[in-house]
Amino acid sequence: MKTIVCSLLLLLCCLSNRSIAQPLQQKPNVIMITIDDMSIGFDAYGNPDVPMPNFARLMQHGTMFRTAYCQYALCSPSRTSVWSGKRPNTTGVFNDGTDIRTNLGANYKFLPEYLNSNGYYTGKFGKFTCGHEDEISWNYQDAVTGDGIKDISGTPYWWIDTVNKTPMATTFGKYAANMISRMQQGSNSPYFYAVGLSTHNQFSPTLVSWNKVGDPSVQQLLPVDIDGTLTNVYGNGSANITLPNTPVNDGNDIPDLALKGLSPYPTDQWKN
Repeated sequence: MKTIVCSLLLLLCCLSNRSIAQPLQQKPNVIMITIDDMSIGFDAYGNPDVPMPNFARLMQHGTMFRTAYCQYALCSPSRTSVWSGKRPNTTGVFNDGTDIRTNLGANYKFLPEYLNSNGYYTGKFGKFTCGHEDEISWNYQDAVTGDGIKDISGTPYWWIDTVNKTPMATTFGKYAANMISRMQQGSNSPYFYAVGLSTHNQFSPTLVSWNKVGDPSVQQLLPVDIDGTLTNVYGNGSANITLPNTPVNDGNDIPDLALKGLSPYPTDQWKN
């Protein structure tokens, strides 16, 4: 069987709201990759300071949308919209705490359930809702142990994993590796595998990832734990990273409510 790798929008447009008419043996496998909070500030969108070679490889085999927007600027409402194919004003989900079936009901088929009813074996690896994972049914749900990287509050807003893990050794790297392993095992039926990778704040790169960018000729001392403790861990300097050209008073038209809880970072923290 051939395998199709789809973006969120492409997958919804192609599959979620129409029946799959091909015979079972002709149905393609489908892989869905979701990533938290990823902006367009990387090389494919014109920022050479942030190289993403794996994303570039995907682009070479698919279609890239340069004008696409989320349904709602908050986690659960946006994800519920993606999985259901319905706008937030239909789902009734406008915050992270509302059950995603509040308006849609117990019998509504979210994307993996819809595909399963059309002959697909479904597997979930990682995060796909914002605290509502048990409200969507899958044939298989992966579970891996944590990697010791915890959510961080306070300052600084960045830190480095002291264990110097590779990206594939982190929790979400393990999810990706486990999905790849199951793909390699083959399947008697077409499958829909979805992997959810979290890059959610607070941001916690491994040292390997940190050193893919920045200035290797200038090493800077890095905080390495949740208290921001500085130890003998050095990484590429970030002073040479170019920040976006933000117009003066660019945020003046943003309502105060939309900025609640947010505070501007100093320039050095933006670069970090």
